[in-house]
Parts: sequence; C-alpha cells; structure tokens
Amino acid sequence: MVGLSAPFPRPQPAQPAAVDRHYRDLGWRGDGRIGWTLTAGAEQWGHWDALVFEGRRWSYRALWRWVTAVAHQLVDCGLEPGDRLLWQATNSVEALVLHLAGWRIGVCCVPVVPIYREHEMAHILRNAAPTAVAFSTQVGSRELAAEMADLLDQLDLAPRLRMALGGEVDGWSRLAAEPDRDAVVSDDGLPEPADPDQPCLLLYTSGTTAAPKGALHSSTTLLADSRRGCRGR
Repeated sequence: MVGLSAPFPRPQPAQPAAVDRHYRDLGWRGDGRIGWTLTAGAEQWGHWDALVFEGRRWSYRALWRWVTAVAHQLVDCGLEPGDRLLWQATNSVEALVLHLAGWRIGVCCVPVVPIYREHEMAHILRNAAPTAVAFSTQVGSRELAAEMADLLDQLDLAPRLRMALGGEVDGWSRLAAEPDRDAVVSDDGLPEPADPDQPCLLLYTSGTTAAPKGALHSSTTLLADSRRGCRGR
C-alpha cells in the first residue's frame, strides 16, 4: 500500500531473467494488457452474453461497441494515458462501461465504494488527484454528485472532466449513450491501453483504523490473479 502523489511513483526494479521465465511458466506474468481483454472477447465470443443486469443482456460485441464509444468520448474530453479517472457509483452498467473505457485508453481507474462520505472522500480526492471524476447523481436519499461538486470546490480541485451517472447535473457531462444497432463504431484513433507493468487500477482501503490507503495494480497483477483463479491455484 502506498501514499500517492501525482504522478504516481513507479519503481522498475530489474527482473532477473530466470525469475521472469519462472513467473511466465506459472502464468503469473505475461505481456497482456487489461485494456485489450474486452476487445479479445468481442473478437472471440462476439454474440455470447458478456453481461446480464436487471433483466437485460449485452453480448461481448454490444458491450465492446458501447465501451468504445465512451472511450472516444473520454479522449474528446481531454483524457490521456496515465490520467486518473475516479468514479463513485451504485451498481450499474454505466459504471462498468466507464471503467472499461478508461482501461481501453490507458487510464488508471479509481473506483470508490458509494458508502464513503465526505470525510473519506476528501482524503481520497486529495491523495489520488484525479484528472476526471464521475459520480452517481443519486445514492439512496443522497444527491451524491451535488455533494461531491461542493467537496471538489472546497478542496480546490478542478478535474478536467466531471461526469454525472444516472441523471443530469448542471455543467457536468453525461456518459455517451449506447450506440444504435446500425451505428458504425470503430476504435481507430484511440490510444493503446497501459503497458503491462503500468498502473491501471487504484483501490483504497476502508480506512477503519487510519486514513484510506491506495493500493496500485497493473495488468500484470490483475491478469495473474485471473489466471490463478481460473486454474484453481
């Protein structure tokens, strides 16, 4: 766990060739990038179900189309590889699409559980210094996006992009809608996902005994966990 500043420090110790080869043999290390996984799924399993949510189904291809459209939206709003996209939202397809779009263009995503309130969020926002933020407009009785807008002003933070999920907020962007079935969607012109060892995910601890601390993950760590889970070891 690390205390972070912007940009994130990322030491790159030399990896002995024998150790690197051993990790690759075990499947714990590879050249894959998390931002390409949905593209690979769309190419391999295009019409198979990738997501089922509240009675609706999205195939890998349909999900890829929406994620790609949002990836273009993020680039048009000025996001670049290495930027930090912090989002706090209820369970929703929009939140997943936003996160996957961030990964597609090499952004480090910072998902935060929606139960965190101003005290925890003040620390996280200062610590992560996000380039872009996205908040659900409503979480239960809370007007979350409005609360966070006030908090950002109090902290004197000015993210390049503020996005409302699930509703309207004056001056905030809305997530690009799912493309029509006949719309042409292409990933031409999008930046590549982050390199395997570059940060792609920043998760914060609960802060039960102290201030929340950030834990960085890369494609290497996430895909290694995935491979180990699939192999049952």
